[in-house]
Amino acid sequence: MAALRAALQAGQGFRGELLNRGKTGREYWLELDIQPLRAADGELQGFMAIESDITERHEATQAVQRSLALFDALVQALPLPVFTTDAQGQAQRQNRAWVELQQQIEAQAGGELALPSLDAASLHLEMLQAQASGQSQWRRELQVSLKGGGRLDAIVSLALLPVAEQGAQGLVVALFDINDQKSAQRHLEEARAAAESANRAKSAFLATMSHEIRTPMNGVLGMSELLLHTALDAEQGQLTQTIVESARGLLALIDDILDFSKIEASRLLLDEQVFAPADVLDHVCDSLTALAVGKRVLLSAECLPGLPDALLGDAARLRQVFINLVGNAIKFSAPSRPGQQRGRVQVQIGPLDDGSGLRLSVQDNGVGMDEATQQALFEPFVQGQADTSRRFGGTGLGL
Repeated sequence: MAALRAALQAGQGFRGELLNRGKTGREYWLELDIQPLRAADGELQGFMAIESDITERHEATQAVQRSLALFDALVQALPLPVFTTDAQGQAQRQNRAWVELQQQIEAQAGGELALPSLDAASLHLEMLQAQASGQSQWRRELQVSLKGGGRLDAIVSLALLPVAEQGAQGLVVALFDINDQKSAQRHLEEARAAAESANRAKSAFLATMSHEIRTPMNGVLGMSELLLHTALDAEQGQLTQTIVESARGLLALIDDILDFSKIEASRLLLDEQVFAPADVLDHVCDSLTALAVGKRVLLSAECLPGLPDALLGDAARLRQVFINLVGNAIKFSAPSRPGQQRGRVQVQIGPLDDGSGLRLSVQDNGVGMDEATQQALFEPFVQGQADTSRRFGGTGLGL
């Protein structure tokens, strides 16, 4: 009001906003435009005033100002470095965390991403390029060089401000510190590399030891089999036969350990050749017939219609799988006491429904297994029950 009075007393015009109060006591805002009226000789004749009720506009402006103040307060309270740009890419608002980071950033010519990658205009240009490709957000991981030789692993995230200026938009830029995440990732990678190295060393040791043990065991087995063909009495023959069976069992265990170490080291190679699936099954049943007869188990095999006459694959490995499956069925189907029903094992081999491979089915009347045991069936060194090894033998490596 003082400015208005001073202008009128001086015969000058006035333009401004005033808070007025109506007869009802309601306050409202007016925009006044008062201009002097003068005669031809310059003498002041009066004033012409135009007033407009701008209450709604004033309240809207105050609401925007309050929103901006709230936004600034929230941004300043954030621990993350944040700043905004205008439509030309010029930095506008910055929070304290961003200012502190800027003070630490050490610009480098080329090489590592540093100050140039955090320049507002450069970021704005990259965001506009991302927008042109249909993206509303842009995010990139970078490494910031800090004073003192340190480095900050961070993610820069950009988003467009909702207010457009002549077809262009400003940005909100946030920097996420991922130093701890990167450090944990590096430690995890180092631990994984160390574990893989230890695993390779273990596999190499197992392979070496398996070969070293197999050589003398083959000698023991060979000499024992020769001994069986000499003049032995009944007791000596029984003892020698026990030596032969034990040596064969130990060699089978060594083979399993060697295969297991090859699998862990990704060194198990397949020898692909043409073979007849029916011949493989016949060979398996022939080799296990003596075991089945000795354990009072009836072993039967059947080739289903549609079984291919020839396939390409590793017959030796396939035979090994068949022997493990059928041998387990015989072992767990054998009667445990005299007078108990004989065990039965039925083996069927046939094509898959789509003709892409083979299906081997082994059915028996053995002890069976619950769902928990089935879940761990193919884990190394795992057997169904604690007393399985004592009652039936084996190491849990076959399957």
